[in-house]
Parts: sequence; structure tokens; C-alpha cells
Amino acid sequence: KMSKFWRNHALFPAIVFGFTAFLFESFQWDLIIGDFLYKLEGGNGGEWPLKHNFFTETILHTGGKYFSMLLGIIVLYLLALSFKKEKYYHLKRPLIFIILSTVLPLITVSLLKSWTHVDCPWDLLRYGGENPYVAIFDAHPGTFEFNRGFPASHSCSAFMWVCLYFFFLVVNPKYCKHGLIFGLVLGALYGLGQQLRGAHFLSHDLWSLAICWFYACFFFYILLFKKVQDATK
Repeated sequence: KMSKFWRNHALFPAIVFGFTAFLFESFQWDLIIGDFLYKLEGGNGGEWPLKHNFFTETILHTGGKYFSMLLGIIVLYLLALSFKKEKYYHLKRPLIFIILSTVLPLITVSLLKSWTHVDCPWDLLRYGGENPYVAIFDAHPGTFEFNRGFPASHSCSAFMWVCLYFFFLVVNPKYCKHGLIFGLVLGALYGLGQQLRGAHFLSHDLWSLAICWFYACFFFYILLFKKVQDATK
């Protein structure tokens, strides 16, 4: 029997994501939103106007990469402390959980980008590129070379921090919602920046968020769920 916790944290999110992904594919919401953003920026058949914008490219993209790397270094440093200092020992398993919940989504998204045939918006004819649009689940015609546009790796490097929700659920529950909001806001910011550059459609970010969330759920169940159950008995 599925507990209320897993209904709320796994089943319901899976249903919402599946339904949303279906709507995006069925009604081509990616193109509707992409067209809106492109025209909003002043695009007129050429390169995305904000592709090389200082804020979207340098701050959100390049700076965002370094910020995510910095967070990873902090986690590794704390993990090293948990092996050396007794007062940090209780963080060892939760920190291992964070490492698994951040590294595996990045690897998965990278592999999916090499296996799928989805172009970035800036590769498409309608936005000044060279390729026609091919939906995520449509067969590729094979008449042109496609690029690695799906899912979104940059927003994944931010959405993966939704695992902080589960981390704080074990370490300090009053901060678990803060952890969730941090990951969602950071991911939305990274994702929007890439959408404005023409690097990704919105659904590419939603898929990355789903991958990050369900990995976090899986590793939480494997590593930490029993600890939470014992604490609440």
C-alpha cells in the first residue's frame, strides 16, 4: 500500500508531469511559447537577439555553471568533514544522498542529449537556423544532421538542487521548503535564461526538472526514508 508521503512526492508529481508533457507535445506549446519569446525580443528571422546578451549568456549561463560547481564543491567539503569530525558525522549519509541526486541527473541528461534527435530552437528554420522542427517523440527523417538540444543540461544543473528538500527533511525539517524553493527558483532562472537565448524550449526544462525530482525521490527512499520513519515513530 502506497503511503501518503509517496502519493504526494512521487505518484502525483508523475501524473502532473506526464499530463503536462502530453499537452506540450499534443498542442505544440513549445513552438507557441518559443514564437512569443522570439518576437518579444524583436527576432525577425535571424539570430535570437538575446543569444549573446551579457545577462543571459555571461551571468545566467557561464556564471550559473560556476555557481553550481561552487555548490558542489561545498557539498564535497562538508562530506570530507563528516568523515573527519564527529559533530558532522550525522551529515554523512544525507550528503552522499545530495551527491548521488546531483551527479546522476547530470549524467542522465547528458546521455539523453546524445540519444535524442531534438534540436535547440536556434537551430530551427523558424528562428534563423537551418533545420525543420521535429517533435520529441516524432521519428527523425534522417535527411539532416540534428543537434543535442534535449533535455536541458543547464537548467538540470540548477533543478538538481531540489534534492535539498529531502536533505533538510532529514537534517532540519523546518528548512525543507526553503530547499525546494531554492532548487525550483534557480532552475527556473537558468531555464528562462536559456529559453531567451534560443537554447531550449520550455518542455526541455520541464523534463530536466522531472529527472532531477524523481532521482531525488529514488535516492531518498534508498538512503534516508527509513531514518525519517524511525524519527517519527
